[in-house]
Amino acid sequence: MTARNEALQVFLRVRPPIFKEVKEQNAVHVRNSQTVTLIDDRKETTCSYDSVFNEVSEQEEVFEKVKPLLE
Repeated sequence: MTARNEALQVFLRVRPPIFKEVKEQNAVHVRNSQTVTLIDDRKETTCSYDSVFNEVSEQEEVFEKVKPLLE
């Protein structure tokens, strides 16, 4: 195993917002394939991950990305 294979990787899948979150304008915005921004009480926090899947990502897409890590 190489050092790269031993590193912890974090994948994030964002769900669609619920009505309360939309109403209160609290949300998670996927910026790109590795970055999300959380907007809560007018404060923005941006985080980066190894991979980010947006609200419309299909289960198959997520599985195909994760599958090589499981083998």
